[in-house]
Amino acid sequence: MLKFLRKYQAWILAIGGSLLMVAFLLPEAIQRLGTPSMNRKIIRLTINGQTAAVRARDWQTAGAEMALLETMFGRTRDLGPLLNLPALDPEDPTSPGLHGTDHWLLLKREAQLAGLIGGVSDGDDQLRQQAEFIAQPPQFTAEQAYDRLLEGLATEANRVGLTLDQAKEAFATLAGIRRLIDGYSGSAPASDSRQRQILSLFEDRTSVGFVFIDAATQIDDVPEPDSALLEAHFEKYRDVEPGAGEQGFGYRLEDRVRLEYLTIRYQSVYDRIAGSGLEARKWYQKNASSVSQNPSAPPPPFDEVANDAIAAYRRAKAEETMAEIARFIKSELLRQTQPLERDGLYRVLPEDWAQRRVSFEALREQVQEKFGATVEYRADTQAWAPLSELTTLEGIGGASRQAGALNLGLRQLIAAHREFGGEGPSGLQAGIADPDLLRRNEFSRGRVGAASYPGDAYLYRVLEVDAARPPASLDEVREAVVKDVKRLQAYEGLAADLASWRQRGIDAGLDELAKEMDTFVRRGTVSRYGTTSSKAGNFQPTAVGGLTSPALVRAVFDRVAPIDPLTRLADLPVEERLFAVAVPERLGVAVVNLERRFPVSQERWRLAIDSGLRLSAISTQSSLSLSQVLMYRDFTDTAMTPFSFEAMKARFNFVDLRETEPQPGEPEMGSGQEGEGEGEVNGGGEAG
Repeated sequence: MLKFLRKYQAWILAIGGSLLMVAFLLPEAIQRLGTPSMNRKIIRLTINGQTAAVRARDWQTAGAEMALLETMFGRTRDLGPLLNLPALDPEDPTSPGLHGTDHWLLLKREAQLAGLIGGVSDGDDQLRQQAEFIAQPPQFTAEQAYDRLLEGLATEANRVGLTLDQAKEAFATLAGIRRLIDGYSGSAPASDSRQRQILSLFEDRTSVGFVFIDAATQIDDVPEPDSALLEAHFEKYRDVEPGAGEQGFGYRLEDRVRLEYLTIRYQSVYDRIAGSGLEARKWYQKNASSVSQNPSAPPPPFDEVANDAIAAYRRAKAEETMAEIARFIKSELLRQTQPLERDGLYRVLPEDWAQRRVSFEALREQVQEKFGATVEYRADTQAWAPLSELTTLEGIGGASRQAGALNLGLRQLIAAHREFGGEGPSGLQAGIADPDLLRRNEFSRGRVGAASYPGDAYLYRVLEVDAARPPASLDEVREAVVKDVKRLQAYEGLAADLASWRQRGIDAGLDELAKEMDTFVRRGTVSRYGTTSSKAGNFQPTAVGGLTSPALVRAVFDRVAPIDPLTRLADLPVEERLFAVAVPERLGVAVVNLERRFPVSQERWRLAIDSGLRLSAISTQSSLSLSQVLMYRDFTDTAMTPFSFEAMKARFNFVDLRETEPQPGEPEMGSGQEGEGEGEVNGGGEAG
């Protein structure tokens, strides 16, 4: 054996050394082969004229940072407000809030370029500041709070795949981005004239009176539109929600049902209860303390409240009968549905179920015969009832029933049916009656018993369901389309004749013009912006006389702009203060009289400067810092916000490589080839 080993010593050493090398390198090779996607470059940025890449592993680290911070700050779903950004509107892709990991990386990069992000020690300082904030000495010192935060941070860091130092760097990144945004918003770059202009935009007001001529009142003289025009209008707004299109046009059909229902008249049951004074006295003596409307005082003697006590006694007895009716109806319904095959929470209905199910008309006869109650049956098997209009149905539209801890009305219950998604009480489906009766509250003015009590009862069944969809053809919504097209044509006629409407206002005055048009004079105070929410899209004109119309507001301020602020509008000739303007938002024309102006004074402007440049809004108790207003520039273009996702993508020439496939032979970005001028963003480091 020893001779064999000596003979082949060189071969054994060579082979053994190779095996050791393989054993040493194999784990790293396996790791590299197993995670190629983590090295993939997924985003390309342009920084100072050079390109830089973000790899998948860095993107994942940034996502972990956000997940960690969201948990550490109370499991918030939006870090934007912590950065002094507006809250994110998830329905609006242009919202100025924080748009996920990509946006976080851009903000982080911007803050690093400005030298505003520290390292682990800065993150540790942020934690200590948090600890001082939550400490309650002497019971809970800042050091104890810090230790508790550190313990929680280590746990959460481990959960999201970060080290403790990386977790501290996440806090440093948060602080750095806040320094960036606060530094910009606090810089107040506006001149005095710009500050005056902004203050005027928010606080200049003008009182007006006006007559609004609605185009809908003028359609009688409009000829019938031709088929081509109707079809074009229909197709344009066919799949638009009603009220969501221009001038509110939209013909998408909402969820609709055909239903039948029974009404059990409470009064008919109440009237059958004898008003015996003796029985009522016994009942009152037994229940006086529980039915008294003033529990803190002794109940009054029966003779003092005899009439109210008798009425309360009859209501109590009537309710017992109503409860019996409810149990009877429920048993009749369940007797037919319980044998049916189950499909989870629902039942499988046989093909002939419409013929086999309990007839509401037969059930009405049974209840009337057994309990002597008046029961009415109602059904419209031809017309569809939109869910939004169910509350307008007489009686049942205002009724409700308990569903667990909730009190649900007819619209909510029908929306909870399986065919509409089934969010709510389980087991509701078309073709099977809801076995629990709805009740409509009535009110008592008597001194005995509850102030309100259940009145009429309702049993309903959904016969057919038509889920929300675009109409199949013009014929389904022809009446609405014809009316809207005629309104639009009438409006175009009104808007083309503004000079005549103005002259009619001058000649007759607003009061007489309102009488002629069978309407009234509306009055209000016009201001450009009615709210001071920090979200740019919420800077909206105030409603004036029940109308919210940017066109009307602009016209008023354009009209008063050339007038000396010290001039009383009432002293001007009527020709200079009365005008007509088209109101496209409401398809009508307004004949407007300027009544009084409230411009921003020098004193108000100086007060705004002295009080920290804050603007007070006329329709809210809150206020908005001038720096916030400046940050939005023109209040509506969110792309002007320097830290919005869209603005930052443009500034960094953001290219999403995840949406493109690499072309054969294309050099990998950041591969180190000479002359490419590309680098890599490694955890936010400098571009090469």
